[in-house]
Amino acid sequence: MKITNQKAELIKHDKHPYMLISEAAHTCYKAEPYDEDRLDLATNFVKRLYGSGHLTTLEHEYVYFLLDDLTLKALKNCKNHNEFDDDVQDIETIEAIKYINFAGRYVSGSFRAWIDLLKECPIGNIEAALANKYPEFFRKVEDPWNPAGAYMVSREELIDLNPKGIEKLIPHTFRLTTSRAVANELVRHRANITFSQESQRYVGYDKDKFGNQIEVITPLIDTDSSAYNDWHYAMLMAETQYMNLRKAGLPPEIARGVLPNDCKTELVVTATEKEWQHIINLRYYGTTGKPHPQMKELMGLILPILYTETKNRVK
Repeated sequence: MKITNQKAELIKHDKHPYMLISEAAHTCYKAEPYDEDRLDLATNFVKRLYGSGHLTTLEHEYVYFLLDDLTLKALKNCKNHNEFDDDVQDIETIEAIKYINFAGRYVSGSFRAWIDLLKECPIGNIEAALANKYPEFFRKVEDPWNPAGAYMVSREELIDLNPKGIEKLIPHTFRLTTSRAVANELVRHRANITFSQESQRYVGYDKDKFGNQIEVITPLIDTDSSAYNDWHYAMLMAETQYMNLRKAGLPPEIARGVLPNDCKTELVVTATEKEWQHIINLRYYGTTGKPHPQMKELMGLILPILYTETKNRVK
């Protein structure tokens, strides 16, 4: 049995979006991600994810637009431009619109958000811009209405422009190492946030790549106390029974039933900057009640990294 500390590592959005998406998806199966020079492998992998319906992984990367007033109004009304009526009030009749983020004329959304939205609200110039750059997900538009009205900006351009409300547009991605118990609290957050988590259903810890052992998170218990000895014994017993079940031929998805809440898990978590602020307020500062100590410890690892990422552009 291995005992490890909680960790938080920033995953930079400085590579092709398909590389980050594939890296997040590989976390679920504890597989090695593709080398950065193998975009072809990552592209094929992401296409397979899309084809098989594993769309949550497509929420880890965002696409950003600067829209003209008419395109912005069409988007907020969720109306095809050919059907657009200036007298129609803003209506949110399409579920996917709530996953599109607005800050003035700047707009962002994950790949999945744009895919879902454009299926029901085919705004031609937005779809044409997406199809031109990401043909794996978006259909080609032969005669897009006013192509200049939907200007795609990069993440770097958006950060340099630093528009008011940018915290609603920009996501940050972390690889977190924590316990199953803490992860279960974290995944309760859902607004503008997505998770790809190590799967105990498919990962077998009796394999050589895991050292034929389970891994648990360091508890907040005095190591010189009898309580720590009891905890340590419980973890060892859980590991022993898990390995016995695996030797008996049970698959990981059944054997995992005896694994403890303190079992280590990895998550790749992407959330907008505004949502991270909300999570930290709850889970670190305790604005709605005292946070769980290990959750507060984890948020304390994230907080200085986020501060470094944002301090130079705060208005």
